[in-house]
Amino acid sequence: MRFSNQQLEICIKKYEEGMTQVIRTPADVIDDALTEATNDLQPEAGRIDLEGVSRSIIVGDGSPAEMIVSEAQNQNSDEMAMATQLE
Repeated sequence: MRFSNQQLEICIKKYEEGMTQVIRTPADVIDDALTEATNDLQPEAGRIDLEGVSRSIIVGDGSPAEMIVSEAQNQNSDEMAMATQLE
C-alpha cells in the first residue's frame, strides 16, 4: 500500500496529537517544588554572602528562556548565574 505525502502528513499529525498531553499539576505540588528548590540553593547563597557579593534567589516555573529574560529585565542586573538540578 502506498500513501501520498499529504496522507503521510495527516497520519504523522494525528500521531503527534495523540502523543501530546497536558498534565495538570496541583498548585500545592508546584509550590512545594519551588520551596524545595529555594531551600536547596540556600547553602550556596550563604557561601556567596561570605564573599560580599550581592545576590538573590529567584525560583520560578514556566519556560526557562522566558523566565531568564524576564528576570534579567526586572532585576536590571549586570550578571546572572543559574543553577541546574544537582545530581
